[in-house]
Amino acid sequence: MITLAIGVAFLGAAGLTPVMSWLAVRCGLVDVPGQFWRKQHVRVVPLAGGTSVWAAFWLALSVWLAVAEVPALPAWWYWGLLLSSSCLMLGGWLDDRLRLPATRSWLFPAGAAVLVSWCGIGSDLTALSNPFGAPIPLAARVLGVPLSGVVTGMWLMGMMYTTKLLDGVDGLVATVSLLATLVLLAVTFTPQVHQPQTASLAALLAAALAGFLPYNFPPARVFLGEGGSTFLGFMIAVLAVVVDGKFATAFLVMGVPMLDVVVVVFSRVLAGQSPFAGDRRHLHFRLLDLGLSPQQAVGLYATVVAGCGLAAVVVQTLGSWVVFALLVLAMTAFVAVVHWLHQRTRQGGL
Repeated sequence: MITLAIGVAFLGAAGLTPVMSWLAVRCGLVDVPGQFWRKQHVRVVPLAGGTSVWAAFWLALSVWLAVAEVPALPAWWYWGLLLSSSCLMLGGWLDDRLRLPATRSWLFPAGAAVLVSWCGIGSDLTALSNPFGAPIPLAARVLGVPLSGVVTGMWLMGMMYTTKLLDGVDGLVATVSLLATLVLLAVTFTPQVHQPQTASLAALLAAALAGFLPYNFPPARVFLGEGGSTFLGFMIAVLAVVVDGKFATAFLVMGVPMLDVVVVVFSRVLAGQSPFAGDRRHLHFRLLDLGLSPQQAVGLYATVVAGCGLAAVVVQTLGSWVVFALLVLAMTAFVAVVHWLHQRTRQGGL
């Protein structure tokens, strides 16, 4: 019966996106060209894609839970996920409409992370998987809070802001998130994990993204919006938690955008700027500045992420720390080379 739910997710996203786009335009939830100097589009684009993906995912999950003999997760976890993701969507709608400053917009992702911990997701983690050796124990407490809850909250915030800051080129976040979800889906069927029930969450999210992506691929007819970009990072992080705490696997898939965020934040701080300042230092903007079209930038980014994803499955299956280390070095080198090429181009060296 999972096939029925997957169909609902795909068709739901494909059918809801035009409707939500129409509503977004009438509610003023749009991205205006030229409003900020980083904008690439030349016409008004509705910010409704995230709502479509979110609604299609929950509609399909409701269908799945109605027909599934054994729920994948405890019932209160689903309620926690619904409340958390709703908090993200509400914050996204407010941000898209009112252009909230960074000092306020962070409250909604933080609220979602707190709700996840409150409903118990991640609280049963006793250790983190470690490709270099024995699992890392999480039995300690920090200021009375279980270390597992602290790690889960930090992981959620990091992933939500990774996808939020990645949302700078048409179709990039949706494509990368789809690839990451498919990798985590594949991991659930490996002998080391074997969680076919949990796989339903990843399958439904992937189907919803596949239904939405044709509208979002450059030139985009609709954007994810703030709520949509953070929702995708949120779900990737949650999937990594519920799939037996596979943080390392998710990091390998999302390593390039996560490393890019670290590089950009440090470069802003070293330049005496706010870490939340808007600029074109991110990797996807560097690729555009090097002469790639949006389609080529997304294609290159997706190819790198897909390669990392395949390697992540190999690491999960074979447990090779050598492959893990080489992959992290390769991702770091890719980010460094792109930034170096961009700097040389600006200086006239290429």
